Amino acid sequence: MNPQWLNWMIQSPLTVDVLVKITGFLALVWVAHFVLRRRNPRWRVLLWRGAAVGLILIPILAAALPGWKVAVAPTQTTSTVHLLPENNLSEVLPLERQPADTGPTAYPEAEKAMPVAPAAAARRCSFSFLAWAKGHAVWLGVGVWIVIASLLVVRFCIGWRRIKRMVKSTLSAPSSEEQRILRTFG
Repeated sequence: MNPQWLNWMIQSPLTVDVLVKITGFLALVWVAHFVLRRRNPRWRVLLWRGAAVGLILIPILAAALPGWKVAVAPTQTTSTVHLLPENNLSEVLPLERQPADTGPTAYPEAEKAMPVAPAAAARRCSFSFLAWAKGHAVWLGVGVWIVIASLLVVRFCIGWRRIKRMVKSTLSAPSSEEQRILRTFG
């Protein structure tokens, strides 16, 4: 049996699949960016150019390439439990000495023995946040992704505004300096 998160990833629509892949890809690019922090800045520029190409290719390849068919062997989840007759507890033999089949007095087999809950506990209504979160994992994940993406967009806009303000407040170089630079490099 596959874990619940793996079943969710297998059955997810293409848009959610692409968003998860892009998010993971960007996380790896950011880690590589911080690893290259003390190196030549050209490596980071090359990294982000490659990331831009990768971001364009991820949705195209996700739609164009066929899905992988992976055969997974089923795990054995059923176990046999012997239920005891309620009235004849004196007839119970140890498990290894019980006869295989004795007709109508054989012990019934069940997939699982469920404990019987009292009626009062069955009527009591309780809310479990963990159970609710498992049932709404897709929406919670999308919500968290939207919040993080929104924060990054706000951060980008603030940085853009600061750069525009800085460029606006700069002074132009005197013409004599411009002439000297043109003679030197021109």
